Amino acid sequence: MLSDRTEKARKRLEKAIARLEGLSAEGGTMAADDGNLKVENAVLQELTQSVSDRLDATISRVKGILES
Repeated sequence: MLSDRTEKARKRLEKAIARLEGLSAEGGTMAADDGNLKVENAVLQELTQSVSDRLDATISRVKGILES
């Protein structure tokens, strides 16, 4: 039979292992989230560039109209 201290230590160890396993599982989820965020960032950068290009073109047209 295990002593009381040994039993408490075993329970703490089991809880620590469970926490580590939980964090490990979250790590996989975090890696997937990271990949999704990178894709979303790339899409937003493309959208930003498109809006910037259109804005530059509009400003050029307005300047052309004002200068004529």
